[in-house]
Amino acid sequence: SVGGLELNENELGTMLAISAVFSGVFMLFIMPRITKYLGLRRSSVLANGVAAMCLALMPQVKQSRVLPALHFVTNAAVATLAASYIACINNAVPAGQRATVNG
Repeated sequence: SVGGLELNENELGTMLAISAVFSGVFMLFIMPRITKYLGLRRSSVLANGVAAMCLALMPQVKQSRVLPALHFVTNAAVATLAASYIACINNAVPAGQRATVNG
């Protein structure tokens, strides 16, 4: 055991690889539909709740099949938060000032 969630290097690498594939699929196909249906603010609120719940549960999970799914859901929620926050910030300022706000 290397530490992090009591997984060895192979288990951790597999979990992260599986989660990355599903996160990519989520960001390309599912997230746009969710944000279009719920809107940016509701998507952010929902994603915040889901991320908090997943992060609280993750240390308690010991099954190797559940952990990648939980990690994927957490990544999807965080990606939704990041995209929603960026879009909200861009929508809050005039087009001419977006470069200044975004750095």
